[in-house]
Amino acid sequence: MVDCQTLPATSSLHPREQVYSQSLSCTVSSSCKDPTFYQSIPQDSFDPLTHGILSPSQKNLLETRFVDLLDHYLQLYDPYYESSFFMRGALTQLVQVISTQFLKDLGSGFKTDTLLVAVIVYTEAYVQKTNNIYQRDLFALLVTASLIALKYWNDQGVSLKKIARLARVNLKDLLLKEMDFLEALDFELHISPSVFSRLIS
Repeated sequence: MVDCQTLPATSSLHPREQVYSQSLSCTVSSSCKDPTFYQSIPQDSFDPLTHGILSPSQKNLLETRFVDLLDHYLQLYDPYYESSFFMRGALTQLVQVISTQFLKDLGSGFKTDTLLVAVIVYTEAYVQKTNNIYQRDLFALLVTASLIALKYWNDQGVSLKKIARLARVNLKDLLLKEMDFLEALDFELHISPSVFSRLIS
């Protein structure tokens, strides 16, 4: 059983962050068949991240920057990681899987490539606050960041069971990783347009 007890004060949060944190106040038990997350976002909380499609060159640039970021932090914090052409190729493949299979296919018709921006921002924030990134756990880390991005930015809803099945992880473990990630970020998930513009330009 995953019991989400410790939640931040919602008064200091962005409207999307308030909805997200309130959704975690429920208890997810083993009897949960297919928990699906839905949001009801105030109409005045429009953000350009939820609209628009990246051009092919912008998407390639974004993926390359993500690979550079992962390679940098792995060299910094994982004593067993050695940067090489082969390893960067593996990181590139992993980023592309996250970008297409998790963000695009699981987005419930949410037609945007810009969710990758959120995954990059959340991943970097998590690593900076925890100094925790290892090659062996990288897939799980990116899946968790993707789950949070999908739940936070996609108003259509996200099937947690489908994500867990696709990632081949236990649903309870996925929810525990989500809470660990959110607590590390102190539930600060909103991304300003300036950060978005900086990453794709």
